[in-house]
Amino acid sequence: MSDCLIIGGGLIGLLTARELLKSGLSVTILDKSQMGTESSWAGGGILSPLYPWRYEPSITALAQWSQQHYPDVLRQIQQEADYDPELLYSGLLLLNLGAEAQQANDWAKQYHYQLKTIAVEHIQRYEAGIDEQIVHDAYLMPDIAQVRNPRLMRAVYASVKSLGAKCVTNTTVQQILTKDNKAIGVETRQGEFLAKHIVLCSGAWTAELLQGCVDIPYIVPVKGEMIVFQAKPGIVAHIALSDGHYLIPRKDGHIVVGSSIEYSGFKKEISQKTGNKLRHFACQLFPLLEHYPIERHWAGLRPGSLSGIPYIGQHPQLEQLYINTGHYRNGVVTGLASCRLLADILLERSPVIDPAPYALNAERLVKDSSMIEPEKRADLLF
Repeated sequence: MSDCLIIGGGLIGLLTARELLKSGLSVTILDKSQMGTESSWAGGGILSPLYPWRYEPSITALAQWSQQHYPDVLRQIQQEADYDPELLYSGLLLLNLGAEAQQANDWAKQYHYQLKTIAVEHIQRYEAGIDEQIVHDAYLMPDIAQVRNPRLMRAVYASVKSLGAKCVTNTTVQQILTKDNKAIGVETRQGEFLAKHIVLCSGAWTAELLQGCVDIPYIVPVKGEMIVFQAKPGIVAHIALSDGHYLIPRKDGHIVVGSSIEYSGFKKEISQKTGNKLRHFACQLFPLLEHYPIERHWAGLRPGSLSGIPYIGQHPQLEQLYINTGHYRNGVVTGLASCRLLADILLERSPVIDPAPYALNAERLVKDSSMIEPEKRADLLF
């Protein structure tokens, strides 16, 4: 029997496992398919919320701690895994903010982020291939980095295995086992897995696992579609964000474009219409991309939560059951802090940040989530 049983082998599950392993606990990780193949793999890997001033301060707290510690932690992970997750400080170029520009500047000053105003007539000094005719205003956050999600997942998976984690794939949890108001394990078709502590890092599937057991936090799957161009280095220099969509240039020249926001349950089918919209956005902003093919088009399911604030901590109704999920679009940028905080709570250490905003019974934006219509949820979550 392990000290900790983690359900979900995405980035949150693996980073949580790594924190607990490095604290001396034994860890087993269960995943319903392969490790790191859901939303953790599908995202863009930007180490910043897209429009950070739109989020609650609790999101900024997680993001700041993660941004400060990612460089050292990723170096350690690369050494443990002998694999490069491709941390790249490409900067975040914010375009066409309009009336939000003042809000962005106020937020940057409050939280000590560098936000540089760029004159539109000089935009091509920063992005030679951009169509300046469709840029109305521009700002640069030069210190924002990115990681390459699939490489990050491969590296973290290898890291936790090197630290002694037992990793069990293709194993679906059927129910949580309880005794005397405590979580003691889970039941699967492969048998029971018991542990002293159960940690749900199961993303959009968390609510399903908790049905019939305890009160369920508000977590819904939110589909996002993305495409990637098979381009070459230099076409796009920075992460570029405009009108809710973004381009991410990788080291080898691939350019990731995202993403959509769709409430379609657990369906992950891609839509040619959505793919065409993403391609049109990218080519309109960077016309040279018209000459490069789309290499891949895919979709992932984000774990949506009210206000985008994740649930991190012990379940108030069931001892020994912990939850670390609901990160919506910010799983990578807030993941490092989220997993450190969960480990602090489980191990009863002094927490790196105040855990109160992430508690399962903390007051959220909307108390009765059943009253939220799907078309209105995007406003709450974005």
